[in-house]
Amino acid sequence: MKRHGNLYHKIYDLDNLREAYRSAKKGKSHYNEVKEIDKDPDHYLLKIQESLVNKTYKTGEYKVFEKVEGGKLRVIQSLPFYPDRIVHHAIMNICGEFWRRSLIRDTFQSLPGRGQSDTRKRVQKYINENKPAYYLQLDIKKFYPSVKHWVVEKYAIRKFIKCPDTISLLLEILHSIDGLPIGSFLSQIWGNLVLSPLDWFVKQVLRVKGYFRYCDDLILFSDCKKQLRHYKKIIKQKVKALRLSIKPKHTLHHVEENGLDFSGYLFKHSRTRLRERIKSKFIYAVLHKRIKSLWSYYGWIKPLNNKGLWKHTRGLI
Repeated sequence: MKRHGNLYHKIYDLDNLREAYRSAKKGKSHYNEVKEIDKDPDHYLLKIQESLVNKTYKTGEYKVFEKVEGGKLRVIQSLPFYPDRIVHHAIMNICGEFWRRSLIRDTFQSLPGRGQSDTRKRVQKYINENKPAYYLQLDIKKFYPSVKHWVVEKYAIRKFIKCPDTISLLLEILHSIDGLPIGSFLSQIWGNLVLSPLDWFVKQVLRVKGYFRYCDDLILFSDCKKQLRHYKKIIKQKVKALRLSIKPKHTLHHVEENGLDFSGYLFKHSRTRLRERIKSKFIYAVLHKRIKSLWSYYGWIKPLNNKGLWKHTRGLI
């Protein structure tokens, strides 16, 4: 694995900071903080550059709040937009390519072009072409809060980077809070990199062709239940070596009879349907005429066999 040097000056380069600001403010132009920075962006970006050049940058104070996502109550730890989110985007602009390139193809979430639509296509294609009889679904217990810093340092930082100043910057951000904060931009890629050795082990050593991971949700396909149980034992030990643990409750079911509930969809050999909870939320939005939120469901529904749902409910708006 190639380790990269001479990165730090690229991170604090003013053009990179400008690009980082443009990326960081997408969808956030209504923020008062963004409106203020927009009056004179270079004034604020030069301050960030100065703090990085002088190595005085320190991670800001996290705002902690609870939020329900995917039916689960999560503790979100969010950093200020300025300067922290801009700095995180500046880092990703320089390090993101080699970080992402190291991941297997069938790792998804928070990766360009690898969202829920790509997940559906890849999983659906594998099921349609191979008709696997069974699937094993594993979930890592309290993944982000449980990630140990030494694991991130080993598998996400020092494995790829040899530039001392960049390492120091990343370690300052990493050690600013316990675990990996949900809501931090860098947590998304670091979480993927922590589990990347497991991904490669499953693909290269266990040689499982039907393997997919969406964040901390793992899926393995096989025509043999015994084989999947064997995989579970091995994966459990590999996860333990990362100082993480698999949730005691796992799913080992027949694909066609039970269906696979994964990444917002229910997959079977015969068809792929929208998850019932998402379908219910869509119908609720229709009935209450929440026009703005309706289009967010269009990408979910359009490619499916049940896309008639969109045509039928559109008449109720």
